[in-house]
Amino acid sequence: MSITGHTLTLTWQDFLGNAPTNARSDAFTSTSYGVQTPYTMSVRQGRQSDFRLSTVSVQVKLDRAQMWSRPSARTPELLRHEQGHYDITALLMRDMHTDLTALLQSGRTFPTKQALEQAIADLQQPTVDLDDRLQSTSTADGIYDQQTDHGRNATVQGRWSTALTGARSNPATKLVDCLRNQGIVLR
Repeated sequence: MSITGHTLTLTWQDFLGNAPTNARSDAFTSTSYGVQTPYTMSVRQGRQSDFRLSTVSVQVKLDRAQMWSRPSARTPELLRHEQGHYDITALLMRDMHTDLTALLQSGRTFPTKQALEQAIADLQQPTVDLDDRLQSTSTADGIYDQQTDHGRNATVQGRWSTALTGARSNPATKLVDCLRNQGIVLR
């Protein structure tokens, strides 16, 4: 059971790409993640059964070549906002890792590979969907950028930053709970 890459602190040197001429914002942070959930099974009388997770591995990565910022806009406030983009994905992946680890540690077995895969998907998909809704793409703003106006709304950005800091400092508390505690609605 492992999770890696979820505690990085961004610097402007992470932003290796060039700002597009038609960019709607001053910076763009790109993250990716990988999830591995290998399993074991038993074979009885020639039939496969008792499928269970054997380990959980989650990797969170910065896609530095896809990240860019306008040099004239590089402020501590903007870097904190961009850190928020990374933290959203990292914290969601941490929370998903916790959920998958609980499934692993439960020792639960499934009669078929498909049943195990469905149980894993039931834990993964809501997290992936939420990350997709929160994060911006090159063509659409996610909830985080919509609500904070790309970090320009200091009051709302402060609430998001408080929630992200709370989730980072207390791994037992899920990000969604910290956001809810700050009055942040995720619709």
